[in-house]
Amino acid sequence: SVQATDGTVFIGSDDEATIFKAKGKTVTKVASIPDTVAVVSLVLGTGDTLYAGTMPGGQVWKVNTKSGKASKLATLAKAETVWALTRAGDSLYAGTGPEGLLYEISTTSGKATLAFDSEDKRIMSLLHSGDDAIWLGTSDEALLFRHDRKTKKTRAVADFSGNEVSALAEWKGTIIAAANDLEPGKAAGMSSEEAVEKASKKKSPGQKPTLPKKGTKPGADAAESSSVKPAAKSVRKGKGALYRVRGDGYLTQLHALSASYFTAVAVNRQGQIFAGAADKGRIYLVEGEDSVSTAIDIDQRYIADIHVGANDALSFTTGDAAALIRTDDSA
Repeated sequence: SVQATDGTVFIGSDDEATIFKAKGKTVTKVASIPDTVAVVSLVLGTGDTLYAGTMPGGQVWKVNTKSGKASKLATLAKAETVWALTRAGDSLYAGTGPEGLLYEISTTSGKATLAFDSEDKRIMSLLHSGDDAIWLGTSDEALLFRHDRKTKKTRAVADFSGNEVSALAEWKGTIIAAANDLEPGKAAGMSSEEAVEKASKKKSPGQKPTLPKKGTKPGADAAESSSVKPAAKSVRKGKGALYRVRGDGYLTQLHALSASYFTAVAVNRQGQIFAGAADKGRIYLVEGEDSVSTAIDIDQRYIADIHVGANDALSFTTGDAAALIRTDDSA
């Protein structure tokens, strides 16, 4: 999902590859993408334009949010899924799988150029940073790269323990990265058992998180009784860590989860970091480098996306119950 400056949230789905629009408390259909299964990624364009990455077929579509007209912008070679999209000026950047390719796409002509081959399975997260670089996080090796738009060169910045970098955000030139270690499974957006096994055998174990002790809060809770709060069947098991990453590769761990993993990250104007988890419906608040608290705890399990709007109000979507929730009570 993505949020426009007026607070409107656009949500992609696997319901006949339909894009929905939520404005205030009203939800309407924007468009359905033909001959595709799901809208996996979205990014805002200029004016009334929205771009959508789909599966299968590795396509990027241009959608007019007022008329609902959808037209194919590009079909990306060797791609089946467009996992992530970001925009920089007149260019889109698309992170794809199953070959971990980054494409640059002209928003005017639709011409797609291979910008970088990560040599991994998927590019799961993208960020256009303030210094006009493209940051990308991968799966199954959990690598973080920085692509320089001017020189067209890409360098590896961090290698995390685990098998995916699920979300990225920026605060004053530093990158906030969520790195997870997921158990084998075949849930959408995750690794197959074979891929996870391969990732576990990489020569360098990468940056390992320091996990909190069981029973401590927040996030390091001991497993709850199934009679109290049963685990969602659709949610993968795993653990995750949140890092602050400098351009020179220096890492600072901000928080770690021993019984769940991170799915979304956002930063407000004060530098407060909000990180969503895959289970227990929690969004954690990180302030500085040693203060972590539970900001939001809801019945829905899976936090899919977090957006910061005007006056730093939060809106977020959930994956298991397909809900949009706003902290300003407008939805």
